[in-house]
Amino acid sequence: MINLDFDEAGRLIGIEVLAARCKLPRWLLDAAERLDVDDE
Repeated sequence: MINLDFDEAGRLIGIEVLAARCKLPRWLLDAAERLDVDDE
């Protein structure tokens, strides 16, 4: 499953790939930036 996040203007601001290690090549995972956001 892939989740796409859009802002109010309809621009793509985030992509979440569930089980990414099973779906994406290692080189892409190594180059990806992980951002964890706390919603407090």
